[in-house]
Formats: sequence, C-alpha cells, structure tokens
Amino acid sequence: IQHQYSVTGFDTITVVVFFNGDEYYQKDVPRDEDYIRNLNQVESEFMDRLAKFDPPDPDSSESSRKAIGRLYPEDDGKRIVLDPKYMDVDMRLIGLKSEAKDIATDIRGCENELKAALGDATSGILQDGTIYTNKLQTRAAHEVKESSFRSLRRKGGRL
Repeated sequence: IQHQYSVTGFDTITVVVFFNGDEYYQKDVPRDEDYIRNLNQVESEFMDRLAKFDPPDPDSSESSRKAIGRLYPEDDGKRIVLDPKYMDVDMRLIGLKSEAKDIATDIRGCENELKAALGDATSGILQDGTIYTNKLQTRAAHEVKESSFRSLRRKGGRL
C-alpha cells in the first residue's frame, strides 16, 4: 500500500476485504513518508542491481540455495582460485559440520535411551504429560527418478 502511495501520490488509501464472500471489512491505511522514503531507496538499489546483473550476496535461506542451483545448474570443468576471504568460510563450515555431527550423535543417543525405555510398549508418558510413541511403520515401495544436481565437497587442505 505504501508503494501505491509512492506511485500515485494519493493521501488516502482504503483497503476493502471480503471474508467468506459476505463479511465486509474496510480500513483507511495512513500514508507513512518515512516508510515510503526507505522503500524508494531499497527499490532503487534493487533496480540498479538488476540493471547491472548483480545478484545479492547469498544467505542461509532455502530460497538462496535454490537460486544458486538455478543460476549455476552445471559445472564447466574449470578450476578457479577463490578469494582468500573464503578461507574463513571454509574454517567456519568445518566447525559447523563438526558441531552438527556432535549434535546428531547426542540426538541419536537421547532417542535410543527413550526407545530402550519404551521397549515393546507403543507409547510412554512423562510426568509433565509429554507422550512419546514408538510405533511400527511401513513405508510403501517407490522408485526414485533419476535426477542431476551439483554436490559441494571438500578435498584436502589443512585443519
């Protein structure tokens, strides 16, 4: 709505919504000049990056992972020298993967303790009312279709 204010120059915009086809709701949304100024700045930066084909830096989001996969679906066989700043990224990745393994081991240990405590029982209840179940499940057979994807792997180097 603030973008509409920016584009149209209107002083008042009323939003009208119908819920379930017959419930009517109406609200005047006030114009926010500070928000519009910030929005125009962000939009301008976005359009500049688009014009320069300059994508944003990647982050840890799933959408970033998917975008990188779409931008670079295949490798070209080249070997490049990475900027020295990626040494820090490498060390952080190694540390995080080590922590993830430790956490996965701890999780597996807790799960094994609970499974052993349940034994043949289907469920068990804790004093606070939390219920754990360990039921037999059958997974339907299925065939995984062939797919191609790039896989990041680390080789060599020093720790």
